[in-house]
Amino acid sequence: MTSKTHLSKRGPKTPEHLNDQDWLRANSPRITQRYAKQWIAVYHHSIIASGRNPEMVHQNAKLITGDKPFMMKHIEKGIVIL
Repeated sequence: MTSKTHLSKRGPKTPEHLNDQDWLRANSPRITQRYAKQWIAVYHHSIIASGRNPEMVHQNAKLITGDKPFMMKHIEKGIVIL
């Protein structure tokens, strides 16, 4: 099942200068707890799509970003693969 996230730019760990990969590292504990064993699509410090099927996550993220690039990562239980 793919859904938008509740993790966003808000909060102390998301200064504007961080790129999306840095944002993932900074928020790794919350992300791994919530999205373990799922694919996520990250765009501008937000998880815009998630799910177990990477093709569906990619497709849903493209609907949100259009032609703008976004990052996809698989979240293992307990770790973020960067």
